[in-house]
Amino acid sequence: MEGLDVDDVFHHYRLSPTEVEVVTYYLPRLLSGETLHGVDKLIHRVNISGCEPKDLAARYAPVPQAISSGDRFFFTTCKSKNGSKLQSVRGAGGSTWTIQKTKEICHAGVKVGEVKNLSFKKKGKSTGWVMEEYRCLLPEATVSDGVKVFCKMHLAQHAPDAARQESEAYKLQQPQPEAVTQSTHAQKRPATAAAAEPHPAPATSSFTAAAPVFLPDESVPEADDDMARFCCTIDELLGSQAEENLPVGATNSIEQNFYLEPEGLFADAAEEIVPLEADELEFLRTFLDEEAEESTNDKSSIAQDVGTYKPPPPIIFHDPFEAAWKAEEALEKEKRCNAAANLHAGGHSNFFSPASVY
Repeated sequence: MEGLDVDDVFHHYRLSPTEVEVVTYYLPRLLSGETLHGVDKLIHRVNISGCEPKDLAARYAPVPQAISSGDRFFFTTCKSKNGSKLQSVRGAGGSTWTIQKTKEICHAGVKVGEVKNLSFKKKGKSTGWVMEEYRCLLPEATVSDGVKVFCKMHLAQHAPDAARQESEAYKLQQPQPEAVTQSTHAQKRPATAAAAEPHPAPATSSFTAAAPVFLPDESVPEADDDMARFCCTIDELLGSQAEENLPVGATNSIEQNFYLEPEGLFADAAEEIVPLEADELEFLRTFLDEEAEESTNDKSSIAQDVGTYKPPPPIIFHDPFEAAWKAEEALEKEKRCNAAANLHAGGHSNFFSPASVY
């Protein structure tokens, strides 16, 4: 933590402590001289009494990630006016810091400090600069000439353009890189070399001479025209190679050589063919006859099987509900027949009898 770089910590985060953190953490450590690690570089220990905001802004840059708001932090002494503990010196040049309100800071239901909101005004008009002044209740915060306080000076939310220009005045104090122009290059251009002497002295080399290299004493004839020696076309180059590699009468066609010159390729195989003996020919003829007879028998057996083939009986599917359905249909038919028989037996007179009317 001692070697913590403030740029690494606040590269993506800005210093923005809460009211409780200022009076319970930052102020006690600033009073005791304890280290705040990387934050020490962002809190300036200067006396801002009597200084205008534009002077402080030109001297100190805002904290990282707070360029637009111009946040600057100070640990300073709020000096008492004429030895009074209730009045402080608020004047700065021809202007003054005016207290807008005072608020108590409580933590866990206990008062731990207070904060005063101030506005810098010139001739009664706000300049766009504001400040929060934090005080703690520690006895060591009170000194002989006033009270040690923690201040945060920044721009108001609707600060005018003049105040924003004053907040960027710190950029003028930073050293700017030297602009490289044509005149700069002309000034740094080396002086021209002096006129060569008619008999200059031999220069002494600062390098050690290399060991001598002995080459074979072979003289290489020099050509009158090197380009003429190597000038040739692709056809000439390929033609010369073919003439060097192919024998007399040979052609470049592999297919032609393969079909037109069989003796060169199959000469050895033709010489190795030996005629068969009589017994070997007889054995071969008997074997072929047996094979032909077996083939004829197989064909006849297949034809016989085809002639005696009978298709299997068709598969009949029986519906399990067909019998019940037919029995029920027969019963209904029987009932209709009985009803017709009864009607003919009794005549038409009894058809409309009171007993038959419901």
